[in-house]
Amino acid sequence: MRKLKRFLAFATALTLLLLMVPAAYAFSSEESEQTALEEDVLNILNHEEEWVLVENEEIGDYYALEGIVYVANPVDEEYESLNIYVPAAYFEGGSINGYTAETAPIMFVVNVGGYAGSIAATLGNGSGVEPASLSASSDEASGETDVSTPGLSEVSDDDVGSYSVQMGYVVVTVGCRGRDTTNEDGSYNGKGFAGLVDLKAAIRYLRYNSENLCGDTEKIIAVGHSAGGALVTLLGTTGNSEDYESYLQELGAADERDDIYAAAPSCPITDMDNGDLAYEWMFGSLVDETDTLSVIISEGLAAMYPAYINSLGLIDAETGEALTLEEDGTGSFQDYVLAILSESATEYLKELDEETLDAYLAENEDWLSWDSETQTATVYDMDGYAAHAGRMSGVPPFDAIDLSATANWTYGDTDGEYVHFTTYVYDILMAAGYTEEAEAYSTAEVSELVAEQVRLLNPMNYILDGTADTATYFRIVVGSMDTFQPASTSIALAAALETYTVTQRSSIT
Repeated sequence: MRKLKRFLAFATALTLLLLMVPAAYAFSSEESEQTALEEDVLNILNHEEEWVLVENEEIGDYYALEGIVYVANPVDEEYESLNIYVPAAYFEGGSINGYTAETAPIMFVVNVGGYAGSIAATLGNGSGVEPASLSASSDEASGETDVSTPGLSEVSDDDVGSYSVQMGYVVVTVGCRGRDTTNEDGSYNGKGFAGLVDLKAAIRYLRYNSENLCGDTEKIIAVGHSAGGALVTLLGTTGNSEDYESYLQELGAADERDDIYAAAPSCPITDMDNGDLAYEWMFGSLVDETDTLSVIISEGLAAMYPAYINSLGLIDAETGEALTLEEDGTGSFQDYVLAILSESATEYLKELDEETLDAYLAENEDWLSWDSETQTATVYDMDGYAAHAGRMSGVPPFDAIDLSATANWTYGDTDGEYVHFTTYVYDILMAAGYTEEAEAYSTAEVSELVAEQVRLLNPMNYILDGTADTATYFRIVVGSMDTFQPASTSIALAAALETYTVTQRSSIT
């Protein structure tokens, strides 16, 4: 198996943990110290009387601390707060599955969808967002946490948070602002990267309180799905970047680091400013040929993708080969994408009985082959795969010409208006002589505000320039039949991580 592919997983489950020191371990409560404590609004000891014991026969008893605002100057306390759930055994000096109050890592759950605002999930109410994509096991001899261990496939419920507590993990669920959150006057306060800044502030809050937290705050592991997966990816690639510092200070975030130990994004919607190029490269063959404007836009966007891929300087970590594309869209990067899809197809087909397998192969022989001796599949035609998977979005899917896409609402000013955030369509239509359509369906120039939001919300910028601290471990979970975003985007992300960073161990199954 190729080394790069360890970064991708067409798989199931994710978990990890964090733990809290009980009130019995609190500092002295003499009057002078109590006054200082009250003035330090970010000190978690202010909440030591708020822990609630929850008795639960199914997953085990746990303590809950909810609604903790993690910044000193919150824009919206309802969103800028977190919840912490701790197995009761840790308050009693016990251990679960080899973890103790001193060694337990932190599972940091980002329950965001569509870049919208998210209130911190409560345990047993969607605190896992998706079947988990990463499991962890402790190595008592080394004290390390193995984040590459596959497993938890038996978990069918999407509430990974509850499962995590049962397995001895402590769960932190966190809220953040998003594209739809507003102030009392109706102005929008969560556009662009605001949610990411909130999440960074929450990481800093945990580190700030590390002396009063059980577990190792150097083992924070973030998990999220879709847009939540994108934010998790950004947490893992923008650690301690100066680009966000002024925004964190404005919120009154703790003066601490915000890098994380591991990131486990599922189907992350990242690199949206280049997403239209990637989508049309993979699914452009499915555009209605009678829709002239859509064909022109799709072909123009697909034609831009090779230059973008080649600008990344990606390397196949296993072979040392450069991953590039020719002007016609073919090349080693396409071969690499097809190889990864082939591994996914292999895993799927191996599970079929003989009759079902034969029928499936007969139906898809124009793009898929099967070697019965080696039990391996080969996806050999991109257009055939695209036709099989199907197209989920219009042309273009991210920066929509009618401003109808979620991404059009993700960026912008406090007025909440939908905006264009790329000039690709404008340039394509102008070159094709469609001046009126270009001015109606796109923009010739992106505002400085939106351009900054786009830059700070794309992890590729930070992976390539090396100015931020990257998580030690990544595991990116994508679906070969998930066509909301093309698989090539996550494959390029994984390749960039291996090309430019020291990120370790992840897997594809």
